[in-house]
Amino acid sequence: MHLYTLHKKQVLPLSKQEAWEFFSDPSKLSSITPGDMKFDMRTPMSRAMHPGMIIHYDLKPLPAFPVQWVTEITHMIDERLFVDEQRFGPFVFGITSTILMITLRC
Repeated sequence: MHLYTLHKKQVLPLSKQEAWEFFSDPSKLSSITPGDMKFDMRTPMSRAMHPGMIIHYDLKPLPAFPVQWVTEITHMIDERLFVDEQRFGPFVFGITSTILMITLRC
């Protein structure tokens, strides 16, 4: 099995707290997923994200190709990072790490 790694960096005009509030809320994922993928979160979000949280999604990355996706939040440090690991889904092995940093511009 060959593993691929994708690294992305994004600079946002937000405070670290604002960015954390957005990215640590799994219900926001649908707002940044293209509409034609028919993203649907199946897990009700009634509480804050935490380690051990299981999240179920349905999506259609291609027409007539429905995918069920189940992830678990395995690690979290408030306002710094969280790790989301696929438990069931389209990838053989899937881990996403979201790390927030502040960059000062002079």
